[in-house]
Amino acid sequence: MTKFNRSLAIPFLCLAVMGGLSACQKQGQTSYDSLPQVDMILTHEIPVDRTVKDLAFIPNDVAHWLGRVVLLDENGHLFSTDIEGATPQPIGKGTYQDIIGLQRDKTTGVLIALNNEGKIEAYEESDNQGHFKPLTIRGHVPALTRLCHSATPATDRIEAQTEKNGLITLLIKPEKDRIKVLKQTLQTNADCPKLRKINYLHPKKTLLFLAENGDTQTGKTRIIIKDGLVLPGIKNIRAVVPTTSNFGRTYSDGVIAIIDNDKKRIGFIALDYANKQMAKAHPTLPKVDQ
Repeated sequence: MTKFNRSLAIPFLCLAVMGGLSACQKQGQTSYDSLPQVDMILTHEIPVDRTVKDLAFIPNDVAHWLGRVVLLDENGHLFSTDIEGATPQPIGKGTYQDIIGLQRDKTTGVLIALNNEGKIEAYEESDNQGHFKPLTIRGHVPALTRLCHSATPATDRIEAQTEKNGLITLLIKPEKDRIKVLKQTLQTNADCPKLRKINYLHPKKTLLFLAENGDTQTGKTRIIIKDGLVLPGIKNIRAVVPTTSNFGRTYSDGVIAIIDNDKKRIGFIALDYANKQMAKAHPTLPKVDQ
């Protein structure tokens, strides 16, 4: 999983969330309304028949456009759909609190779900209709409270928060019908890197900063999702989930999902387009390798 590079001395990007409040707005900081603005429009949207509070991208390394989007609804249930809005298919039998996607070479991805009992479960796609089947987790994993997220999908490791205020890293090996835990490392009194809501987009797709609680001290720019010619904008955002994985065609460089808090819909923005909009606003940003 890609680490957050705190040494990069570059400006951040704030995103309007929950009724126009900035994820970067803190007492004593520059107010949201005074920050410079970058306008974007949705590339695509899908309606949903339930209230969605989060989602995870499950890449497909064989046919990128067949990657799945797993929805976590307000009741803790999981459903599989795709960027085109395929009929949701239920996943799992219990209720869940957190989800992430794993990417595998030359095959479909894996869904990692944290159930409400603090245990992780794994699922892989079993057919072309979006059904998933469970995988066995081989190896002891302590009780967890949440999974750590990154825009770059995990491949061979999972980071998570334990019930005892520790950050655990699980080195894993996906095998046929199971996920094997090879090694685990625990950092005491540590937390997940604060990577969740978008607060920065660099013109290079490989650098995409996220912050769960908006704990940034140098907010410089805000994004407004405006009305387009066809698709309305989003003013009240419930969650933002980006991925740098290839999801085909328009989304070959990655995609940002935005869950509308006012309407039952999910908007998508092509990461390439978002980067170009940011480049217009910040043409002098350094390259990733500088």
